[in-house]
Amino acid sequence: MFKSLLGNIEIAFSIVALLVGISGVAIAQNKNLPLNYNLNQKLTILATQQNEILHIGSKPYIETFTPPLLQKWMYTDTGKYYYDLTVLLFQKNLLQIEKEDVRLTVDILLDVNYGKTSQLDAMGGNKIQQNTRGLRVTGDITDKVSFETRIYENQFYYPLYIDSIADAREIALGFGRSKPFKTIGHDVGTSMGTVSVSPSKQLNIMFGHDKLFYGFGYRSLLLSDAATTFPMLKTTWQSKSKKWQYQVVKAWMQSLERLPATHSTEALFKRKGGAFNYLSYKASSRLEIGIFESTIHKNYQDSIGIIPLDYTFYLPLIGGSTMINGFDNANNTLVGLNASYIHKNNLQFYTQIAIDNIDKIGYQLGVKWFNCFGLNRTWFQTEYNSTPMYMYTQNTVNMLQNYTHVNQELAHPLGAGFDEFIIKGHYEKERLFVNLSLNYALRKRDSSTTYGENILLANDIRPNNSPVANLNSLYWNVEGGYTMNIKTNLQLFGAYTKRSLMGEFVSQEEGFWTLGLRTNLSNKYYDL
Repeated sequence: MFKSLLGNIEIAFSIVALLVGISGVAIAQNKNLPLNYNLNQKLTILATQQNEILHIGSKPYIETFTPPLLQKWMYTDTGKYYYDLTVLLFQKNLLQIEKEDVRLTVDILLDVNYGKTSQLDAMGGNKIQQNTRGLRVTGDITDKVSFETRIYENQFYYPLYIDSIADAREIALGFGRSKPFKTIGHDVGTSMGTVSVSPSKQLNIMFGHDKLFYGFGYRSLLLSDAATTFPMLKTTWQSKSKKWQYQVVKAWMQSLERLPATHSTEALFKRKGGAFNYLSYKASSRLEIGIFESTIHKNYQDSIGIIPLDYTFYLPLIGGSTMINGFDNANNTLVGLNASYIHKNNLQFYTQIAIDNIDKIGYQLGVKWFNCFGLNRTWFQTEYNSTPMYMYTQNTVNMLQNYTHVNQELAHPLGAGFDEFIIKGHYEKERLFVNLSLNYALRKRDSSTTYGENILLANDIRPNNSPVANLNSLYWNVEGGYTMNIKTNLQLFGAYTKRSLMGEFVSQEEGFWTLGLRTNLSNKYYDL
C-alpha cells in the first residue's frame, strides 16, 4: 500500500512537470528555511565567516535570499552509508522526486517523547508525554514557484505549570486551540503551509499559514514564533547590492472569543488584522540595523459586529500607520529597532528596543560567543530582556486588539512586566549535541492578580492602590542527543528540566525528565 501511494505521488508530479512544460529550466528554491533557533545560529556564523550577506534580523530565512553555499551546507550530508535503510535514516528525504523542472520531497514528522514529573496531576499521576505525528511535503516548480505544507496531529500531557496555562487558555502552547484528551491531556491538530513565488531575484511573494520572528536574540520583544501560525501575505524585496531588505506582511489573526450566536453549529471567533513592516540595512556581513512597525487593527466592534479594517492596514510604507494614527488609538501600534554587530573574534553584540507608547518601552541586550574555544558549531549566549507592566495591551473597549493571537502572546511569552536574564549554551561534535539553558525572571503583577503581566487582560482594569507583587521564576534545562537526518533534523534526545515560581501569593516548584525522538524544525517556549 505504501509503495502504491509513493507511486501515485510520483505519477502525479510527472503530470505536473508536463503541464509546466518548461523542460531544462534550472530549479531554484524559494521556500522558508526551518525556523529553528540552533539551525539559525549555525547559519549566522557561517554567513559571517564566508563574508556572505544574509539579513538575520527577520526569520524564517527565505531560500531566495539565502546564499546557495549556506543552503548546501544545511542540507548536505557527505557521510558514506552502505545500506538503503541507513541512507534513508541519515541522508535522504523519505521520498525525493525530480522530473525536469519539478522537485518534490515528502517526509514523516515526529515528536514522540515520554517522561515523569515530580508533581502529581489531578488524577494522581505524574506522566508527561507528547505524541506528534505529521507529514511534510515540499516542492519546487521551475525557478519561480515553491511550496511547503506541514500537517500535525498532537496529544500532550504537560508538566503541571504548563498544563495550568494551557487549561486556562484552552490552548496547546505554540499550536493553538485544543480540546480535552483523556481527562487531563490536550489534543490539537494544526497545519502550516506556504506558496512562494519569486518573479525575480530581488522579489519574493509568499502566502499561506506560518510564523514570523524579528530580532537577533533568543527572545523577541517585537514579534516572535511563540504563538500558533496565522494566515498571511508576505512580500520581501532585496536591493541588487543585497544591503537593503524590506518586508511587508499582512496577517489575519483572531481571539478565542466567539461572535454572537448564529445559525451555524459553532460561531466564528472575533478577528483582527495584523500589519507588520520591517526595513533592514546590512552594511557588511557583520553589521545590521533594522526598523520595525506593527499594528493590530480593529475588525470587530461590540455594538456593530464585524467592521472593515482601517485603510492604514493596507499601507505598505513603514511608519505610515504610526504617523497617521499615533500610539493611543483603537488600533494597537508597536514600533522598534534592531541592531547587531559581529566582531572578528566571533562575538555578536545585539540589542532591541520596542516602543508601545511613550511610557511603555521594552528593551533587550545580548552577547553571543560563536565557536567558543575554537570549537566549531558551538556557542554561548547571555541575554537580558525588560518590559514595563501593561505593555502590549489596550483598554477595555479595544481589548481585542491586545498583542495576542489565539490566546497567546505575539512577542515575549512571559507577557509584560518582567526583567529576564538568560544564559544559553550549545556544543556539537559531529552528530552529538548538548544544550544548556538558564532563565531567571523578576515578574511584576498588581497584588495577587495577574494584571500587568497577563496581556490577555485590559490595561484600565486594575486593583486600586494595590502594591506591586514581585515573583521570582527560575528555569534550567540540560539536554543532549544525537542528530540522525540533516534533511529533517531528526534527533534522539533526553533532557532534564527544573522550574520554580515563588512569590507572596505563589509557590510552585517542579522537576521533570523526558526522552524522545523528534524532527526538530521549530521552537518550543516552555521556559516560562
